[in-house]
Amino acid sequence: MHDPDCVLCGDLASRGGRLDLGDGLALAADAAPLLPGHALLFTTSHLPSFAASSPAQMVAAEEVLQRLCGLGRYAAGAVLVFEHGTTEATGGSGCVDHAHIHILPIPDPLSERIEPEPRVPETIATLGPRRPFDRLPMLAGQAYFWVAGRHLQMLTIVPRSPERQVLRRIVATLLGLPRHRTWDLYDVDAASSTTDELRALLPDVLARR
Repeated sequence: MHDPDCVLCGDLASRGGRLDLGDGLALAADAAPLLPGHALLFTTSHLPSFAASSPAQMVAAEEVLQRLCGLGRYAAGAVLVFEHGTTEATGGSGCVDHAHIHILPIPDPLSERIEPEPRVPETIATLGPRRPFDRLPMLAGQAYFWVAGRHLQMLTIVPRSPERQVLRRIVATLLGLPRHRTWDLYDVDAASSTTDELRALLPDVLARR
């Protein structure tokens, strides 16, 4: 299924294109990077969240994340991995209502600012830390978000009142970054550069898959 109005359903030519991985997954640069190398892993079908994807797709996504986190700039320092899962009701509370996981390499000394758990007010439940995707299927149809480090131990949170771009704001605050909104950060050149990096890493990401 594709949505003609969804940016991630398109070819993403403005940020250097999409890199298909098979298994219904693709990589691309974030068009509004919080830091250099900010990348997205997303489903090629238009799903509201990874909680709505198939078990096989979740296994494939975990494998891609593990491989990518061990390569290039993603292996050089800390890494934050996070998703804001949406629903049809909440729509674009994550800015884009298409399942996508952020991979954000954190260089020193910013890596020293990362806390073990984000401070999130007004939550319904906190699940974690867990292995990737173990509990996500039970959250299908709900708005949620999770954040993890290199070893992909998820802290999963169900917010009481989903807010637009709340997870991007939490991550930016966690790192002491003053700007977090997409409309502040859109950067075609930075996105194209990240796509070139990802394309160079692609053979290693796909190795033995």
